[in-house]
Amino acid sequence: MIYQEGGLIEMENINTELDSQQKLVSLPYLLEAEQYVLASILIDQKAISEVLSVLNPKDFYRNEHRYIFEAMKMLYQENIPIDVITVFEKLKEMKQAEFAGGLSYLTSLLNSIPNSLNAWYYAKIVREKSLLRQAAQKGMEIVELGAREDLEGIKEKAIEIQNLNLTSDTPLSELYTEEDLERLRNSKRFFCKNLRNLTYKLPFMKGEVIYIAGQTSTGKTQLALNLAMSFLKDGAKVGYVSMELSKEQLLVRLLNWEFGNEQVRLSSIDIRNSEWFRMGQQLVKQDKFKNFYFRQDLSELWEISGWIETHNFDVVFIDYIQMIYLGQRVENRNYELGKVAREFRRLSRGRCMVIMSQFNRKRFGDDEEDLSRIRDSGEIEQTSTGIIFIQRKKDIDGVFQYSVRKNQTYGILSGGWI
Repeated sequence: MIYQEGGLIEMENINTELDSQQKLVSLPYLLEAEQYVLASILIDQKAISEVLSVLNPKDFYRNEHRYIFEAMKMLYQENIPIDVITVFEKLKEMKQAEFAGGLSYLTSLLNSIPNSLNAWYYAKIVREKSLLRQAAQKGMEIVELGAREDLEGIKEKAIEIQNLNLTSDTPLSELYTEEDLERLRNSKRFFCKNLRNLTYKLPFMKGEVIYIAGQTSTGKTQLALNLAMSFLKDGAKVGYVSMELSKEQLLVRLLNWEFGNEQVRLSSIDIRNSEWFRMGQQLVKQDKFKNFYFRQDLSELWEISGWIETHNFDVVFIDYIQMIYLGQRVENRNYELGKVAREFRRLSRGRCMVIMSQFNRKRFGDDEEDLSRIRDSGEIEQTSTGIIFIQRKKDIDGVFQYSVRKNQTYGILSGGWI
């Protein structure tokens, strides 16, 4: 029993009163925002990559919405198209189709949304409401612990509220946990023997978005393959997406990398020759290529993003960014490339992204090689952590030189062409 003005009261009466007060509290959520997020994905499945950067299924207040979003996420990871029918079939597989409202509710979602282009904005609202609910729930638990005079429990709940990261105003002294430091300590950084100076200057590791930029036919792809082959030898799992290079062309380049020398040029490698055919058979059977994945049939962002996220790659190469589209009519190409660049930055959270980019055409008398030479350079420059310029060395056939023009992580620039 405890004392209050006017006499003693039973503790259980306080708990009863607190329970009734808690039931009166309406936890924050916005039904329309949850519906709009799901409807946006049903209308345009490419929206899910943006939504997944903000939300997870637990952020939805309505359980049926959690199950629907979980089904969409599973389809995305399995690289299966997302629409009303496929989501309904996945819900049946999860034994949640009836609970989630069935086919009729999924169909009704399509009529609920005013604008499917605002999926990220709706997702942000759902996330904010989720954080508010979590904080409110912790607050109610603190009230209950206060009634029980459990000071230690209150302290623990207060720490849990702080860990919700409701704001970004966290001092550096509290920003990193022991787990964060352990992950950094165990992060794998990849090097290339043939490009030791370059891979010393730029860190090829998880979290990095590195662009290789240059004019047409300056050796961007060959540089990328040199890096990829070295990283493979170093134990990396590598993904390579090319919109220009066929698998036949890839084989010729790999043969040149594996067996070529100063006397052997790409043009002299003919797989129809019995000796080169034998070497090709020998090459593709090497164990290291079990960790090399190559796709030449992907050009839309949602396809590429889905493929990358369904594989546990250490490094992904994209050849090249200006060939990638959103898969829908977009009036502003700069906006489209900006969205692609931002998605690659998001994907870098779990891997290193190495992306080839074209230069704008040189104007007469323009010899300056600055970052503005990169085609659609604004978003690329902002979302990158490193930028390499590459060009053919004058008067020397088959030899290129490079220059590190941005190094956000280490700040080491080459200061000229190497």
